[in-house]
Amino acid sequence: MVLRTSSTSTSAGPGRPAENRDQSVELGLTARFLCTDPTDVELALDSATSPEPGLASSLRKVVGSRAGLAVASGSVPGALRLLPAAEADDAARSAVEQSLLQALTQSVTLPTVPIGVGARWRAVRTVSGGATVTQTLTATLRARSGNRLTVDVAIDEEPVNSVFVVPGTDTTLTIAAYSSSGTGTVTLDLSRGLPVDGGLTVSGGRSLVGADPNAPLLQRTSFSARWQSR
Repeated sequence: MVLRTSSTSTSAGPGRPAENRDQSVELGLTARFLCTDPTDVELALDSATSPEPGLASSLRKVVGSRAGLAVASGSVPGALRLLPAAEADDAARSAVEQSLLQALTQSVTLPTVPIGVGARWRAVRTVSGGATVTQTLTATLRARSGNRLTVDVAIDEEPVNSVFVVPGTDTTLTIAAYSSSGTGTVTLDLSRGLPVDGGLTVSGGRSLVGADPNAPLLQRTSFSARWQSR
């Protein structure tokens, strides 16, 4: 399968220029359940590239890396273990890790009881990051063919408190306003434990306040993941 992710972030505030960050990554993956453990998915990274020349050069060295994904009941992703190729540099490792983690954070949780086409369900989970959020996923089974389920998805996130931790530091800011939501349609392959087609996009914004409440930091973010069979 192929996973394409794209993330954008724009930050601005009084007296500071706008800062834009964009990253797009395409990963070719082979996924399979371990024969002795149906809760463990083994991933092989067959290809990796990016439209950004510098990152694309780094990603070529990460090809051949392997990863493991623990899957709980309902296809809920757990711990991700990344075993990068020896030649991989920090930029490549970080890009692959972030691409996989962000895509898996938006993954569809399945009911643990039998369902039919048209079934609708909701799953709620806590996602940790700069802001710890409660993620509510509403899903509808649109079609089924053998082991493949096509599911419409809507995602909404709300912070559990007003604390935002600046990534890579111990600095905290106060969340004054927060929004994050998205929609999409994905096809899940129950024999692989991952989507094989479709995708979704989640976007939002937040207002963060530090020592000066009159100088908030305003951020807009967007993330999209697209899955495709090879």
